[in-house]
Amino acid sequence: MNAISSEPERERTICDFIANLDEDAMARSYRDDGGLIVLPAPLPDSLVAEMAAEARALAPRAFRKNVPFVRKAGAISHPTIVAEAPAMHALHQSPALLAMFERVTGVAL
Repeated sequence: MNAISSEPERERTICDFIANLDEDAMARSYRDDGGLIVLPAPLPDSLVAEMAAEARALAPRAFRKNVPFVRKAGAISHPTIVAEAPAMHALHQSPALLAMFERVTGVAL
């Protein structure tokens, strides 16, 4: 699991991942499941490892919200993710992923 070092490499990794998905089956599932998209395979290990490392590095700075017995959560601001979590941001902004979601759902996003 080597870290991905650049934005073009991350997008290429996402493109390769998408190329191996059965989009027709995903579209059928999307319709049958009332509009829920479930990726039929996990994201590539290299991308997940990079995002996990980013999340661990940002976790101490998360805004914490705790509602006893209901919810315990944390959030990081979008500008912080853009500046300090390139793999997370790459997945969020991926043109290939967005295009795949549009093809599967039939909705312009």
